[in-house]
Amino acid sequence: MTLGEWTQGQNNDRRDMLFLKVGTRVGSGLIMHGRLLRGERGADGDIGNTHITNDSKRLCRGGKPGCLEAVAGGWALLIEATQSAQESRTLHSAISKRGHLTLGDIGQAVIANDPLTIKLIDQRAKQ
Repeated sequence: MTLGEWTQGQNNDRRDMLFLKVGTRVGSGLIMHGRLLRGERGADGDIGNTHITNDSKRLCRGGKPGCLEAVAGGWALLIEATQSAQESRTLHSAISKRGHLTLGDIGQAVIANDPLTIKLIDQRAKQ
């Protein structure tokens, strides 16, 4: 993704670039002097497991407490939305239809301007 944005993006002036990807997982890429930095083992941009909080209740998909993904990743959002779904007609309806929420349901709730979903996303943006 980093190389694609660096070569094809709107600001393709070939300067150094830090690319952040926040979605289901959290990752990054860094280009310096025209080269993608890969790190010693090729995992230079794998920042999702970076410890950012001492809240032991925040677990990432790998089970580690306090990771960036446990706070900002899409899976963490999905877990919290599922736990709070009773407070939202939109999310509750999605669970009733399928038995569980998907990240697509979260996206549809945002489009529907669902207050709970927007609140959950805003909370992540402020952390």
